[in-house]
Amino acid sequence: MTNSAAVRAAALRALHRPGDPLVLPNAWDVGSARAVVEAGFGAVATASAAVSQSLGYADGEGTPAGEMFAAVSRITRAVTVPVTADLERGYGLPPAELVQRLLDAGAVGLNLEDSARTTVRWWTRRSRPNYWPGYGPQPTPPGCRS
Repeated sequence: MTNSAAVRAAALRALHRPGDPLVLPNAWDVGSARAVVEAGFGAVATASAAVSQSLGYADGEGTPAGEMFAAVSRITRAVTVPVTADLERGYGLPPAELVQRLLDAGAVGLNLEDSARTTVRWWTRRSRPNYWPGYGPQPTPPGCRS
């Protein structure tokens, strides 16, 4: 992680305070991201559905991963605040590659959806597979819906 990425990551982390929820409007392109910053928000969060639709694709990983990362990169280059990206279910990428591509795009936060690729069914604490292929068993994340 470069120094500027480390600084952006620390700034995003500092916005997460117990008892004070971080609320961010979503951006889908450079113009909406700049509007979020101009409105006084300390970070920008992308919205996968909005980004996909602005690029002419359907939500639910309808956008090719390269195009989604390119959209995130355009946003990160246009704003001076940290960016957290909604990257659907991770586009089937191994975790290390997903994180590297996120950082390469200039984002320092990530939202992943907890759903089954083939059914787009939301997992619950009782039904989700406790496994990420290639990385073995994974702990159930705190707050996972039950």
